[in-house]
Amino acid sequence: MKKCEFCKEKIQSKATKCIHCGEFQKKPVKPFYKKWWFIGFAILFFISLILPDSMKQQTNTSSEQTKESNSIITREQEKKGQKEVPKYELIEKVSSGNLNNFYILYTSSNKEAKIEKDVRIIKTDLCNSKCNIHLFKEKDTKGLYKKYPLANEELIYVADRQIGTLTFTDDFMYYPLQDFAYKEAGGKNYQK
Repeated sequence: MKKCEFCKEKIQSKATKCIHCGEFQKKPVKPFYKKWWFIGFAILFFISLILPDSMKQQTNTSSEQTKESNSIITREQEKKGQKEVPKYELIEKVSSGNLNNFYILYTSSNKEAKIEKDVRIIKTDLCNSKCNIHLFKEKDTKGLYKKYPLANEELIYVADRQIGTLTFTDDFMYYPLQDFAYKEAGGKNYQK
């Protein structure tokens, strides 16, 4: 029970109109800290305090892995006494924003470990900023590497010729297009 703001008679707590004087009661105003928008902002604020630290840890881990993989190549190159850049031919360079995509003809090796090592050397030879390196074993890909989506026959054609991709995050993928879609399309030269 509460008292009417105007006639001071007792009325129900949830009443919006007094039964004695007929005046409408004012709705009680919630304090700002009990309103939904304030609670939402408070949650976002606390998440923003926690999230950047976890993102820094992920970034540090990936940069340490990159440094470690690059140092392996550097150590191997130091043992040989020189930096051997593998033979390659630039098919095309496609830039979009601050990311460059290099499409490379590579015929030096068929071994995954050698290909990965060579593509990292090629990347240091070509890139100064963010870039992806796509290696092909034949120059004639009919420009299909730029097309999306690919029909089944086109997917098989390109997937059999693209032998590797090194992304700007320094992840290497061997025969990257030979996945479940390749198998469903009828691809038979599965290399993974």
